[in-house]
Amino acid sequence: MERNSQLNKNLAQIIPLCSAATLENGTFEFNYSDASFCNGGFLSKIQTKSHHHSHKLTVKGINLSTYLNENMKAYLPKLNFVKVDTEGYDKDVLLSLTHIIKSYRPIIMAECYKRLTKEERFSLFNIFEDFGSYKLFKLDDNGHVSTIHIPSGEMMLSEPHFNFIALPE
Repeated sequence: MERNSQLNKNLAQIIPLCSAATLENGTFEFNYSDASFCNGGFLSKIQTKSHHHSHKLTVKGINLSTYLNENMKAYLPKLNFVKVDTEGYDKDVLLSLTHIIKSYRPIIMAECYKRLTKEERFSLFNIFEDFGSYKLFKLDDNGHVSTIHIPSGEMMLSEPHFNFIALPE
């Protein structure tokens, strides 16, 4: 990512951080299903053995909102896109960015993870109302925005796993 971000400096400001977005600063144990650490994450609520996430990695966690306000304040007015894919912790990461999302109204791409309960899916949907009127759309398998609008929490139950985009109204 760091090398790719240098290819088009004039088109986008991308600053890779080798840290996880966590509610509090600290060191955390993440669990992955493969030795290349590509599939998994902060699975503290999931029994790692039964989900085949036996590869452990110690990760530095930072409160992203605090970090951005302290180190990137001048760039925040230009923030227009946030992507989150954290294997079920999307809501927590987004909630940690509440003030930034409400202030700058970026487009948000996130995931409705397959192991979320009904209540967790409703909660994920409801945070977008708290952010101040976002309209959600499912992404198809190729990452294209579909015409399937997600007008209610009930629609979050329609598929076991999908990505969506949230557009500020």
